[in-house]
Amino acid sequence: MLRIRLPLLPGHEADEARLRLATLCVDKLGQPEQALDEVERILANSRLADDSGVCAVAERVLGTADFSPTVRWRALDILRTRHTQ
Repeated sequence: MLRIRLPLLPGHEADEARLRLATLCVDKLGQPEQALDEVERILANSRLADDSGVCAVAERVLGTADFSPTVRWRALDILRTRHTQ
């Protein structure tokens, strides 16, 4: 449902919906790759005043041992890039 609504939402609302989707992908669906796709889309827009929610999603992916090392490295790269800006 959220994915269907995304193209219809204005900037900030789209980012909030993407963050909810990313959170659901990690916490409920076990889809870390999709969660990180949404995190990257949000960060690419540069509309965030506070990136703590998106970074929290990446941190959860990084900290979940059940996820593949490749996905966890991707999360680490996102966090490194974000914290060096």
